[in-house]
Amino acid sequence: MPDRSGSQIDHLNIAVPDLAAAVEFYTPTLDSIGIVTILEIPADHTPGMPAMTGFGWPRTKPFFWLIDQGTVGTCCSCWGCCSPNGTGAVSPSPSSSA
Repeated sequence: MPDRSGSQIDHLNIAVPDLAAAVEFYTPTLDSIGIVTILEIPADHTPGMPAMTGFGWPRTKPFFWLIDQGTVGTCCSCWGCCSPNGTGAVSPSPSSSA
C-alpha cells in the first residue's frame, strides 16, 4: 500500500439527496482508482443521524463519505490537519472521528 502519511486532508463529506443512487455512481468510479467501500452506517445508528457510506483505500479508515438526505449547500465539508512545523506529519488525535 502506498505511503500517504503526508496527506493534509483527513476526510471529505458530501451530502447527497439519494444515498443509494450516489453509491451506485461512485462505487465503480472510485473502484477504478483503487478506492473501495469501507463502512456503511444505517440511518439512526446514532439517533437523528442519516445513513452514510464511507470509502477509502483497502484496510484503512474511510476518507470519502456520502451522507444521505442532503440538499445543495448542506453537510459538505473537508477536514484536514497540519503539523506545527508544516511537514504534515501529524497523527490524528484519539478523539478524532471520521
